[in-house]
Amino acid sequence: MSGNISLRCNGSDTDAGILRCKVELLGKEQVEGILRLVATVFENFRYTNEWRDGRTTILFFEANVGDRDLQGIDILEENEAGEIEKFTVMIRPLSGLQAVAGTMAARLGLA
Repeated sequence: MSGNISLRCNGSDTDAGILRCKVELLGKEQVEGILRLVATVFENFRYTNEWRDGRTTILFFEANVGDRDLQGIDILEENEAGEIEKFTVMIRPLSGLQAVAGTMAARLGLA
């Protein structure tokens, strides 16, 4: 993966158990690279449910990163042409998200 990738964590709200991280990507190749990287970070990854409403699809998943169990959702929002325009990932608990963010940052050489 080259250039144009940044991972920023904007702090945490420990009362809500939220760590806000944003990965900015430009282009299909960078998105593909990140998804391939995520596939190496998550262990025992499995989708557990799916919900659709119009052009929005939410996929529920469970996985492990090291000794951390986590749950999450992928939110896919399509444009009018049926292409994915926005892809959002939410992970809980905070310790699971921190494990994902730390491992990905290290593998991207950002940590």
